[in-house]
Amino acid sequence: PDRKILDSEAEARVLADWLDKGKHFYRTDTGEEVNIQGRLLWLLPKINDSALKKDVEDVLKRSVSLQE
Repeated sequence: PDRKILDSEAEARVLADWLDKGKHFYRTDTGEEVNIQGRLLWLLPKINDSALKKDVEDVLKRSVSLQE
């Protein structure tokens, strides 16, 4: 697999875990605040692992339903 895909999938796993635990933002090393839901949506098309893609979709759906 492509190194960029593996990096994207690793990032998605971490962010999905954080979102599932209730964290919605993180700061980059430059101090920029990043919305985890938005970042996961951006990463979604880059994920080839179908199980991971489904997990990310499920976490995103749960996070939206909790906000309603």
